[in-house]
Amino acid sequence: MIRDLRELSPSLMAPPPEGVTVSPVKDEQSIADFLSLESAIWSCDPSKTRELLLSALSDPLQRDLGFVAYSDSKPIGFGRVTASPHSQFSGLWGGSVLPDFRGRGVYRALLSARIQHVRQFDSIRYLRVDALPTSRPILEKYGFKVVASTWPAEWSPDR
Repeated sequence: MIRDLRELSPSLMAPPPEGVTVSPVKDEQSIADFLSLESAIWSCDPSKTRELLLSALSDPLQRDLGFVAYSDSKPIGFGRVTASPHSQFSGLWGGSVLPDFRGRGVYRALLSARIQHVRQFDSIRYLRVDALPTSRPILEKYGFKVVASTWPAEWSPDR
Protein backbone atom coordinates (compact mmCIF):
# COMPACT_ATOMS: atom_id res chain seq x y z
CA MET A 1 0.00 0.00 0.00
CA ILE A 2 1.17 3.53 -0.80
CA ARG A 3 0.29 6.99 0.58
CA ASP A 4 1.46 10.40 -0.64
CA LEU A 5 2.72 12.47 2.31
CA ARG A 6 1.57 15.70 0.67
CA GLU A 7 -2.10 14.71 0.89
CA LEU A 8 -2.55 13.59 4.50
CA SER A 9 -5.91 13.61 6.21
CA PRO A 10 -6.07 15.86 9.30
CA SER A 11 -7.77 13.02 11.16
CA LEU A 12 -4.70 10.85 10.60
CA MET A 13 -2.47 13.45 12.21
CA ALA A 14 -4.72 14.06 15.25
CA PRO A 15 -3.17 13.71 18.72
CA PRO A 16 -3.16 10.26 20.35
CA PRO A 17 -6.25 9.16 22.25
CA GLU A 18 -6.53 10.32 25.86
CA GLY A 19 -4.22 8.36 28.14
CA VAL A 20 -2.04 7.12 25.24
CA THR A 21 1.47 8.32 24.47
CA VAL A 22 3.69 7.28 21.58
CA SER A 23 7.45 7.49 22.09
CA PRO A 24 10.44 6.74 19.89
CA VAL A 25 12.70 3.85 20.88
CA LYS A 26 15.72 5.60 22.38
CA ASP A 27 17.15 3.33 25.08
CA GLU A 28 17.35 -0.23 26.44
CA GLN A 29 14.01 0.02 28.26
CA SER A 30 12.08 1.10 25.17
CA ILE A 31 13.85 -1.62 23.14
CA ALA A 32 12.70 -4.14 25.76
CA ASP A 33 9.15 -2.76 25.57
CA PHE A 34 9.16 -2.98 21.76
CA LEU A 35 10.49 -6.55 21.77
CA SER A 36 8.07 -7.72 24.47
CA LEU A 37 5.16 -6.49 22.36
CA GLU A 38 6.54 -8.07 19.19
CA SER A 39 6.96 -11.40 20.98
CA ALA A 40 3.52 -11.23 22.60
CA ILE A 41 1.66 -10.30 19.41
CA TRP A 42 3.65 -12.17 16.75
CA SER A 43 5.27 -15.01 18.74
CA CYS A 44 8.58 -14.47 16.98
CA ASP A 45 12.25 -14.48 17.83
CA PRO A 46 13.17 -10.87 18.68
CA SER A 47 16.92 -11.15 17.95
CA LYS A 48 16.76 -9.68 14.43
CA THR A 49 14.54 -6.80 15.52
CA ARG A 50 16.80 -6.15 18.52
CA GLU A 51 19.77 -5.72 16.17
CA LEU A 52 17.76 -3.32 13.96
CA LEU A 53 16.72 -1.23 16.95
CA LEU A 54 20.24 -1.16 18.42
CA SER A 55 21.82 -0.11 15.13
CA ALA A 56 19.21 2.62 14.74
CA LEU A 57 20.29 4.14 18.05
CA SER A 58 23.72 4.89 16.60
CA ASP A 59 22.35 6.66 13.50
CA PRO A 60 22.39 10.42 14.21
CA LEU A 61 19.78 11.02 11.48
CA GLN A 62 17.44 8.36 12.91
CA ARG A 63 16.46 7.07 9.48
CA ASP A 64 15.23 3.80 11.01
CA LEU A 65 13.27 4.26 14.19
CA GLY A 66 10.95 2.21 16.36
CA PHE A 67 7.99 3.60 18.28
CA VAL A 68 6.09 2.26 21.28
CA ALA A 69 2.58 3.27 22.33
CA TYR A 70 1.91 3.33 26.07
CA SER A 71 -1.22 3.46 28.18
CA ASP A 72 -0.45 4.48 31.76
CA SER A 73 3.21 3.47 31.17
CA LYS A 74 2.17 -0.01 29.96
CA PRO A 75 3.45 -0.81 26.44
CA ILE A 76 0.42 -1.54 24.24
CA GLY A 77 1.54 -1.11 20.62
CA PHE A 78 4.61 -0.79 18.44
CA GLY A 79 5.85 -0.05 14.92
CA ARG A 80 8.98 0.91 12.99
CA VAL A 81 9.69 3.30 10.15
CA THR A 82 12.60 3.35 7.71
CA ALA A 83 13.70 6.29 5.58
CA SER A 84 16.44 5.84 3.01
CA PRO A 85 18.25 9.01 1.95
CA HIS A 86 18.28 7.65 -1.62
CA SER A 87 14.54 7.03 -2.01
CA GLN A 88 11.28 8.95 -2.06
CA PHE A 89 9.67 6.06 -0.16
CA SER A 90 9.58 5.47 3.57
CA GLY A 91 8.64 2.03 4.89
CA LEU A 92 6.25 1.32 7.74
CA TRP A 93 6.90 -1.98 9.52
CA GLY A 94 5.27 -4.07 12.22
CA GLY A 95 2.47 -1.73 13.31
CA SER A 96 0.63 -3.79 15.92
CA VAL A 97 -1.50 -3.25 19.00
CA LEU A 98 -2.35 -5.63 21.86
CA PRO A 99 -5.84 -7.11 21.36
CA ASP A 100 -7.31 -5.43 24.47
CA PHE A 101 -6.39 -1.99 23.08
CA ARG A 102 -7.51 -2.37 19.47
CA GLY A 103 -10.26 -0.15 18.10
CA ARG A 104 -9.25 2.79 20.31
CA GLY A 105 -7.06 4.79 17.91
CA VAL A 106 -3.69 3.40 19.06
CA TYR A 107 -2.77 2.08 15.60
CA ARG A 108 -3.59 5.49 14.11
CA ALA A 109 -1.48 7.19 16.77
CA LEU A 110 1.47 4.93 15.87
CA LEU A 111 0.96 5.79 12.18
CA SER A 112 0.88 9.49 13.00
CA ALA A 113 4.07 9.38 15.08
CA ARG A 114 5.97 7.56 12.34
CA ILE A 115 4.67 9.96 9.67
CA GLN A 116 5.69 12.98 11.75
CA HIS A 117 9.15 11.48 12.06
CA VAL A 118 9.70 10.95 8.31
CA ARG A 119 8.39 14.39 7.39
CA GLN A 120 11.75 15.79 8.50
CA PHE A 121 13.43 14.10 5.51
CA ASP A 122 12.97 16.28 2.43
CA SER A 123 13.51 13.37 0.04
CA ILE A 124 10.58 11.32 1.39
CA ARG A 125 7.32 11.79 -0.49
CA TYR A 126 5.55 8.43 -0.09
CA LEU A 127 4.80 5.92 2.62
CA ARG A 128 4.76 2.23 1.77
CA VAL A 129 3.52 -0.66 3.87
CA ASP A 130 3.10 -4.37 3.30
CA ALA A 131 -0.19 -4.55 5.21
CA LEU A 132 -1.87 -7.61 6.60
CA PRO A 133 -5.63 -7.95 5.97
CA THR A 134 -6.27 -6.74 9.54
CA SER A 135 -4.47 -3.43 8.90
CA ARG A 136 -5.66 -2.79 5.37
CA PRO A 137 -9.08 -1.29 6.27
CA ILE A 138 -7.48 1.14 8.71
CA LEU A 139 -4.87 2.22 6.17
CA GLU A 140 -7.49 2.56 3.41
CA LYS A 141 -9.53 4.79 5.75
CA TYR A 142 -6.54 7.16 5.81
CA GLY A 143 -5.99 7.17 2.05
CA PHE A 144 -3.48 4.37 1.52
CA LYS A 145 -3.96 2.65 -1.84
CA VAL A 146 -3.25 -0.97 -2.73
CA VAL A 147 -0.72 -1.11 -5.56
CA ALA A 148 0.54 -4.71 -5.33
CA SER A 149 0.23 -7.92 -3.38
CA THR A 150 2.90 -9.97 -1.64
CA TRP A 151 2.95 -13.35 0.02
CA PRO A 152 5.14 -14.84 2.70
CA ALA A 153 7.94 -17.10 1.56
CA GLU A 154 10.72 -18.98 3.27
CA TRP A 155 13.93 -19.58 1.40
CA SER A 156 16.79 -21.69 2.61
CA PRO A 157 20.01 -21.24 0.65
CA ASP A 158 21.12 -24.73 1.79
CA ARG A 159 18.44 -26.52 -0.23
